[in-house]
Amino acid sequence: MSDSATEALDQIVAERKPTDVERILALPQKDLTKAAPDLTKRFKRPNGKMSLRQVQSEVLYWSHVCKGLLALVGVGEGKTLATFLLPWVFKSKRPLLLIPAAMRAQCFHDWKTYNRHFYLPDTLSLHSYSELSTNTSLLTALRPDLIICDEAHKLRNLDASRTRRMMRYMKKHNPAFVALSGTLTSTSILDFAHLAVWALGEKAPVPITRTYLTSWAEVLDRDGKPTKGDKLSMKTLIRDFGDGTDDARAAFKSRLVSTRGVVTTNNEGPKSNLLIHSRVLSASPAISGAVSDMKRLWTTPAGGELSSPLEFGQVMRQLVCGFYYVWKWPNDIPDVPWLEARARWNRAVRRFLSRNPPEGYDSPALLANACIRLLQGQAERLPKYLVNAFKQWLPERKKTPPPTAARWLCNSFLEDVIAWAKKQKDPPIIWYGHRAVAYRLSRMTGWPVFADGPEAAQALLRLKRPTPALLSIAAHSTGKNLQLFGNQILAHPVSSGSQMEQLLGRCHRTGQRRDEVNLTYYVDEDTKVFRNAMLLARKSAKYIEETTDMPQRLIYADWTDETDAAWTMEDSQKAESDERERTKIPEQS
Repeated sequence: MSDSATEALDQIVAERKPTDVERILALPQKDLTKAAPDLTKRFKRPNGKMSLRQVQSEVLYWSHVCKGLLALVGVGEGKTLATFLLPWVFKSKRPLLLIPAAMRAQCFHDWKTYNRHFYLPDTLSLHSYSELSTNTSLLTALRPDLIICDEAHKLRNLDASRTRRMMRYMKKHNPAFVALSGTLTSTSILDFAHLAVWALGEKAPVPITRTYLTSWAEVLDRDGKPTKGDKLSMKTLIRDFGDGTDDARAAFKSRLVSTRGVVTTNNEGPKSNLLIHSRVLSASPAISGAVSDMKRLWTTPAGGELSSPLEFGQVMRQLVCGFYYVWKWPNDIPDVPWLEARARWNRAVRRFLSRNPPEGYDSPALLANACIRLLQGQAERLPKYLVNAFKQWLPERKKTPPPTAARWLCNSFLEDVIAWAKKQKDPPIIWYGHRAVAYRLSRMTGWPVFADGPEAAQALLRLKRPTPALLSIAAHSTGKNLQLFGNQILAHPVSSGSQMEQLLGRCHRTGQRRDEVNLTYYVDEDTKVFRNAMLLARKSAKYIEETTDMPQRLIYADWTDETDAAWTMEDSQKAESDERERTKIPEQS
């Protein structure tokens, strides 16, 4: 080859833009053996008595160096103070801190506490993710030059309106961005890849191109089903960052935690031991009969037609607690046309879904959208029975459904929760998912209910000593410091590893003075709703730990039941199979 041809080829190679994988491999690495400097003196008041934790200094230091941050900081490790100080680091004129709405009271309380020890910024806009969902002009009105997202997993869903609004604002204005969460991912790297890109841009250790990202997700995710091509896309990462095996998760974890601008906590958690106990629950004949009938008929105990495995699972989670919801019609006069059209549509959907439909047509909402497209003249191939059912449902679906009321089959589950709680020397939190469960328990015992809203949050802060208390999982399992308590009873099936990590971290956290923190969950060998939920949560926790290097409480806790302690991934996979089989729609003609 001539010299001129060689020079031309060298020029082409030099100008070639690196592939996404090459970009990730070439990212500078930080020295994991060297800690960030202690920045306490930079922010501490003269008479302040608090000091920054090491992870708080890490967050502030790397935010300054990289002008953005992705922080996978463990639950209860001190994210809040770091978020208050970040505006100083960025010299921000219009900083915005986003938090879950249920954290507002706790946040104001923490601000007052920390302000006695540290110089906090004069300007910091505080808003909730729910405000971002409902207020279409929030970001444009505030024009933040720095966006700090505490509990950033609230922006996990790319289809949610708040995430789309954030995406549009980031693309147009490109403010500095910091994402912090102890549970940034639940089952997939798609949960946080966009957050990493918003924070670090091309210095993010995740693929930016959709092709590579989806391939990596199939390899890494909890429920991924990788092809040979997907596995090949991670070959060089495994070569350069792996542990000598073909473990893609280990390689990704190594690349993630060593990236400048990524802060993770991989310590063994609080000093308190975490003990998880199982309590066997036997279903009453009333509940067993209702479950059997629902599986056979695919209708609710009230006779309503079920349309999907998701709806089936929702009703099952009511039944194992002893009740089911019914419509509460004004003046006891049902809207017959609405009921009939809804039942007809649900039957048609169930019939269609029972035949393994292709992706994009495998949920009631997607089928409704397909029917709308067809009625608008767009090309869709749908069976006539489905379209006719939708035509009859279309004028009725805009009506506001009536409120619901709980109809109780038995109190056996509630009575067991009460009996177990009363045996505890350390008064427990009883975590609930259904309001009907909470208020019936409260009527039976007099125990206080802490539902959602600012009043409940304020009431929790006013507690001076532990007492049996009924707390909403949705409202209080994230962002709250509940180390006043050290004992918990899980009165609702939870199948998410990230949600269990958050829930356990309310009590099992840095600052907890008890030697042991306890949680009791139910094992229902008849219905297996509670049992399978916990097995799926443990599988999810294993994925999180293997991809982010963040120890998960469900993994390192001491399980006092021998069967639980001997858990394997195969147990979770069997539970997953059981759930699919139980909620499988019977094929219809």
